[in-house]
Amino acid sequence: MTRASMHRVRVWGAAGALVGAVCACEPQSHLLAVRAGVDAGASESFDAASPSSPPADGQGREARAPLDMGEPATPPRVDEEAFITQVAKLLWRGAPDATLAEAVRNPGAATPQDLENVVRTALRDERSGRGLSAFTREWLDLEPLERSDDATLSDVKMKSQEVQAFVIFAYRSQDALDDFLARRPTRFRFRPSAFDPGNFKDLRLGSYEDNTRSGLLSLPGVVVRAGSLQSVSQFILSDEPLYNLPARGVFVLEKVLCAKTPTPPGPTRPLVRTKGDTTVDRYRSLYEPECLACHKEIDGVGTLFEDYDRLGNHRTEENGFPTLPRWTLTLESPGVKGLGIEEFGTRVVTSVRAYQCHLAHWWKYLTGKPVDLENPEQRALAEELANAQADVQEFPVRLLLSEAFLDRFVVP
Repeated sequence: MTRASMHRVRVWGAAGALVGAVCACEPQSHLLAVRAGVDAGASESFDAASPSSPPADGQGREARAPLDMGEPATPPRVDEEAFITQVAKLLWRGAPDATLAEAVRNPGAATPQDLENVVRTALRDERSGRGLSAFTREWLDLEPLERSDDATLSDVKMKSQEVQAFVIFAYRSQDALDDFLARRPTRFRFRPSAFDPGNFKDLRLGSYEDNTRSGLLSLPGVVVRAGSLQSVSQFILSDEPLYNLPARGVFVLEKVLCAKTPTPPGPTRPLVRTKGDTTVDRYRSLYEPECLACHKEIDGVGTLFEDYDRLGNHRTEENGFPTLPRWTLTLESPGVKGLGIEEFGTRVVTSVRAYQCHLAHWWKYLTGKPVDLENPEQRALAEELANAQADVQEFPVRLLLSEAFLDRFVVP
């Protein structure tokens, strides 16, 4: 049983209060200071603004803090039909039907609770898998592989579908963000030719053997995508045996923490193919002095994936050397150090920054406009969700009900 299933939190601001406007600006371009070669015994905090540790719930897990529901706010007048149409378009990727209209108990004078009922009804419907799948493809930049006659590309397509199925399952299970990204070991078995995000009849749950996977970040399809700055198909079909360490770091920084990375100052040299060392060693010997500052930050995050090869297969050694995924992160605070993806989830994905970033990716999907991470209303929402360790469904729910979304799309 996950923490999400034990401590599910329904988040609706001030008992229906609408969230403040969100500025459509580029995310703040802070770069996480990341150092490779970490002392595994360090214990600094990740984010000075991260939620404080609540008391344990008696089972070795942290209890989730209840939300301050506050007083109801007076919402703006909303075009109910337009709102329902937008919800169906974004979450079902289709037209609405009577299911959503019936969720409004006060037709012609919809309350905040009515609007919330519409969104949650849409998420409970199997058709929401289509919207979640579309969000996943945009968020993770998954390459469409409709033509997959090649056996290798067919395998990549199946891995991509597994990623989408995993996201659908985690959202329907109301996982917490850290469980979703870095803790849940669930996998899926299904016929790729029959994969339909809006129909779960062909999905079969299972588990990876020996606990070799830990959340979305460890799925083969994500590992393959993270290791390639070029198209996944070109990367997979090449004869290059090495994964791209900086690409893995950039992927995590951008997709999980919304930290921008600088453009390389000039042409890069190819890796030297030496025997008896690891990919990490090869990259460390490659950099010019002017490159080292950024790559110390980027490559250290890339080492999260050291337990997986370029095709996403689990491993325990490379070229005879044991793999040891260790990382150091700093974001506007002293560094936090750890080993592996699961600890990354425990110590980093629970931070306000991670919640802000996931909100940003959802806002981009819902509106096409990135979120300003310095926007005070957006920061307050991220802090509220992080402090409650709210389940992942609350990201689309809160944004679809936000004043910024309603003003933009459904207020006459």
